[in-house]
Amino acid sequence: GQSYTLTLPSTAPATDKMLQTDSSGNLSFVDAPSGGLVHIKTISTTSGSAITFLNGSNGVVLDNTYDVYKIFGSKIVPSGDDKELKIKFTADGGSNYNQTILRVTQQTEANSSSASSAAGYESSTSATIFGAMGGNGSEASYFEATLFKSNDNTFEKAMHIKSFEKQYNNMWKFRNSFLGITAGLNTNEIDGFKFEFTSGNFSNATIRLYGVTNG
Repeated sequence: GQSYTLTLPSTAPATDKMLQTDSSGNLSFVDAPSGGLVHIKTISTTSGSAITFLNGSNGVVLDNTYDVYKIFGSKIVPSGDDKELKIKFTADGGSNYNQTILRVTQQTEANSSSASSAAGYESSTSATIFGAMGGNGSEASYFEATLFKSNDNTFEKAMHIKSFEKQYNNMWKFRNSFLGITAGLNTNEIDGFKFEFTSGNFSNATIRLYGVTNG
């Protein structure tokens, strides 16, 4: 194999530095690249009515480590037809999932022969991710969500959700939703959320939580 010489820096690095080399084999300490996703937790299930992410529980980080969090849900299937999946938020360590949510949604549904669009508004302690889901065979639904300022007690918290839903009546529905999370009029910090069916259970689901590096 090929042999070459690498020359280490003469001084110790500061915190969170990484090594970089030039074309001559000289190494130097530089800042780590920013802007990437840091995997925090993956939860997969084939049973149960809820999936919960709570700060400090089972390796979940949901605090001021990151300003923005990303959540991906894939292959989500209920245990039966015509099921609704919602999201709820807590600001008291999971004792109550009762934070008020203002949801504004633009949605389009279609089948092989027609399509229609509509807008919706909802104010509640839960917000719809999927409604009228199908649970037969290969039917599955998917979503991508971005949570902003979850651990901030000065600015409002918000979430943007894009969901792609296979309905039990063989319709496809795309929802583009914006959630305003009041969290005690900005004084409380969101430290957890859960995805829960209004009735029935999961037959299959994988949900992944990532932090977006503060670069």
